[in-house]
Amino acid sequence: MPRLWLGNFDFEHRLADPGRTLSAKLRRLNAELASCWLASAEDGDAIWTPEPIPADFWDAMAAAGFARITPVSDWQPYVDRYELTPWGWTAELLALAHQIASQRELPSAEVVRAANSRRWSFARELEWQVGLPHAAGCESLTEVRRAISSLPERDAAWVIKAEFGMSGRERILGRGPLTDPAINWIEKRLRADGVVFFEPWVECVAEAGILFEVPATGSPELIGVAEMLPSSNGQYAGSVFVETLGGRGWSRFGEAPVIDRAKTGASLPLVGPAPATPNDLWSPAIEVAQRAAVELQRLGYIGPLGIDAMWYRTADGELKLRPLQDVNARWTMGRLALGWRRYFPDPAWGFWTHDRTWPTGSTIIPHIQSPTGEWLTLNPHVITTSPDSIGDQPARHRTTLVVHPRG
Repeated sequence: MPRLWLGNFDFEHRLADPGRTLSAKLRRLNAELASCWLASAEDGDAIWTPEPIPADFWDAMAAAGFARITPVSDWQPYVDRYELTPWGWTAELLALAHQIASQRELPSAEVVRAANSRRWSFARELEWQVGLPHAAGCESLTEVRRAISSLPERDAAWVIKAEFGMSGRERILGRGPLTDPAINWIEKRLRADGVVFFEPWVECVAEAGILFEVPATGSPELIGVAEMLPSSNGQYAGSVFVETLGGRGWSRFGEAPVIDRAKTGASLPLVGPAPATPNDLWSPAIEVAQRAAVELQRLGYIGPLGIDAMWYRTADGELKLRPLQDVNARWTMGRLALGWRRYFPDPAWGFWTHDRTWPTGSTIIPHIQSPTGEWLTLNPHVITTSPDSIGDQPARHRTTLVVHPRG
């Protein structure tokens, strides 16, 4: 059965406040990201476009060899002919899906909410002793201040996160004692959720999404590992979707090629002594993530699952792993990024960037340094995977594939 891809990218906001009226910014986000589903869609599928995307964009993508899909502005008439596939399952969508005989087994709304909450992931970090030192779940301002005072340095940096968040949002950063704006933010979240989550700020060295499909029965399936591209503000900027470069692992630290930012002019990962593949680099995180996937399955969760892991550097220079940085019981951009692999059977390397500043055009020639020191001049395919306009307005969120074939 073909799929109807429904991009409710405001999913976490709905979890945090189901009765919330979406802002114009969030409504626009759903429209801007709709074309991202093309990474996983198949011929004959439908994609919900809350604002119209020009037909020539879909035609051009199909002519280039990508899936030919049907864009739909009103998705509800299609649910009895397609398998409904949302970004995340809300209570309303689950209620509708349960009325459709063709739908597969689904989780409950309560399980989806629990699986996406930081309460659940923080409890696993404590139980399995895999969290950050000094991290704390705080149910009052007093507990937040106590957590800050536990840091070894008086003026140490920290981050406080809400129970539900996405892509680096719904958090505040600070240093030392709480300011009045921070207190106001914390009190608002405490009133809404009864808890906030305190973490010391650490230097991120590399991040990756470890991606599963969780069935109703049988073992969770590891779909792959998508290392994330770094950004200056801590929000998602893209994913590496082909994990090897000349047979070597793609990583931001280790014995791997180094990308020269000055030559590329782009926000690319620094790579530099790495295992042979990302699965080797991230294997300790995969083991913990697999355990988490099994626990969520026992809880009753079914569907796509992305678990973000991070290698970080301590103040004394030691590299450490945080394997359960975020748990996303939904589709993720990393999962979509891996979907592009099927179109490039034997590429040397590739990534999918969400950086609006990435230059487009066939003349892009990144320069990459090999482990032996010489510079390699590459001529990759650069493919824009987002439309120029959406709903008669210029698109603000640009996605681009950068793929270099072998040979």
